[in-house]
Amino acid sequence: AFREPSDGLYALLLPLSAAQWEQSYYWLDASGMALYLLDRLQALNLVETLPSVVRTRLRQNLADNFIRSGTMFCEFAELNRAFQTAGIDYCNLKGFTLAPDSCPDSSLRTQLDFDFIVDGAHLELCREVLTRKGFVLRGATAVVWEFKTAGDELANIADFYKPKGQRCVEIHFSITNDAEPSRDARLDRLRWMHRDGLDFPALSRVDQFLGQATHLLAHLCGPCTRLAWALEFKRHMDSRFDDRAFWQEVCRNGVGDHGADVAVGVACVMIQELFGASIP
Repeated sequence: AFREPSDGLYALLLPLSAAQWEQSYYWLDASGMALYLLDRLQALNLVETLPSVVRTRLRQNLADNFIRSGTMFCEFAELNRAFQTAGIDYCNLKGFTLAPDSCPDSSLRTQLDFDFIVDGAHLELCREVLTRKGFVLRGATAVVWEFKTAGDELANIADFYKPKGQRCVEIHFSITNDAEPSRDARLDRLRWMHRDGLDFPALSRVDQFLGQATHLLAHLCGPCTRLAWALEFKRHMDSRFDDRAFWQEVCRNGVGDHGADVAVGVACVMIQELFGASIP
C-alpha cells in the first residue's frame, strides 16, 4: 500500500476476503500500521476495496484512537507544565513531537506511553513531581526509569485503541564512565514546539532523526520491531529530502555518535527494501 501504484494496489486488495483480513488484524494493530493503512487507502480513494466489516473496524479504531490521543495529550500537557514549574531541565522524546515531520496527525499513532530526557542532576526532582502525579517507579536500568500509575491491566486487543486506565512514563538520562547520572548533550540543542496552547521542548530535528534511526536499530537487534517506526523514519526523511543543510548536520552529528551512522544506514536499507524509498 505504501509503494505500489494505485492501479496495482487495487488489483492486490480487491480479491482479499474478510477472513483473510481478520487473520491480519493482530499484526496490523501490533505493528502500528492499521491506522496508517486506513489513512493511505483514503488518500488513494481505495477504501471501498476493503470488505465492509474491515472498513467498519478500521474506522472505529480511528475514532477510538482519536479520543485516546486527545486524552493522552491532556496528560502530556499536564506533565510538561509540572516539569516546567518545578524547573526541571528536560525535553520530550518521540510521541507527540513526531508530528508533523514523521506522521501527518498524532491520532494515527498508537502511542502507549510518555518518554522524556531529563538532566541527571534533576532525576530526584523529577521523581518527586511524578510521585505527586500518582506515578510510582516500577523499573529501572542504568539509563532509564519507568514509572506507572496504579493498576496492572492486561492488554485486551478489543480495547487496543481506547484510553487506558494505567499510564506509563519513561525517564531517559545519560551516565558518566562511572555510571553516574549526567547531562545529555542533546538538551543543549533543543527546539520548542507549540500545540493547542502548550509550548514544550523537543529534540532538534537532526537529533530526532538520529534518535529514530538508533531506536529502530536497537529494536531490530531485539525481538520486537514495529513497522510503523520504519514508516515514520521514511516520512521524516521525505520531509527533509532536499534540505542539504539538514543532511550535512546529520553527517556531522551522526559520525561516531554511539553508532548513529550505522543506524541511519541500516534504517535506509530497511525503508528502501520495504517501501521503495529514495535516499538523499
